[in-house]
Amino acid sequence: AGELAGHLHAGARQIGIAQTEAEVKTALLPELTIRQYTLFPEGRDALLIGSRVGDLVMPEGVKVAAVNRLGVAIEISEDLVFEGDDQLMVIGPSEVMPADGEPMPATGAEQRF
Repeated sequence: AGELAGHLHAGARQIGIAQTEAEVKTALLPELTIRQYTLFPEGRDALLIGSRVGDLVMPEGVKVAAVNRLGVAIEISEDLVFEGDDQLMVIGPSEVMPADGEPMPATGAEQRF
């Protein structure tokens, strides 16, 4: 309990200055980085549209934590196929996650070759 209290106290300042939901979550989990991506058909991550979650190639420890489609949370499974305008929350170790504004740290199986 003491360790949790210390963690929450140290992160309180970061939470207080957070401007987005992802920044709050990152402040609560300082060893992990949380990024949010929207798969716009004309965007940087458009090549992931049509890919299955199970076919993604991502750095070790990085995973898709949530998918929202048309404002509704979608259950994540290996067979889930991404669609245009899907909103993804990706979580992973801070040392392998890209900076804000950079593309998602993943490629679809068809893009590996």
